[in-house]
Amino acid sequence: MEYEEFSRKVKQAFEDSKRRYGAVKLCRVLNGAGTPCSIKRVQRHMAEQGLRSVVVKKYSHHANHGSILDDKVNILKRDFGTETIIKMVHRYYLHPCAERRMDLSGVCHGFLKP
Repeated sequence: MEYEEFSRKVKQAFEDSKRRYGAVKLCRVLNGAGTPCSIKRVQRHMAEQGLRSVVVKKYSHHANHGSILDDKVNILKRDFGTETIIKMVHRYYLHPCAERRMDLSGVCHGFLKP
């Protein structure tokens, strides 16, 4: 009799918490209401009734290290191949004259030796 009454109190406290509280918080609520209990006892009664609290995972700031799906579309139509990078290097960092080379600041240096 007392066993079923305690199960009913656990279920009522669980429903009052909008199914959010787990065994630890339910134990605190029941002890505060004058029903002495332990966490293990509340866990056992919750498991028997199939009561599970709503758990929201905390935000993880880590990047996804998995593979990129093939169905993702390149919206900007950007080319990330090496040919484009080489063209940019030649266009911006090499002097049009093959004998001279510019550094990143745009300063021309002397002749290149083979």
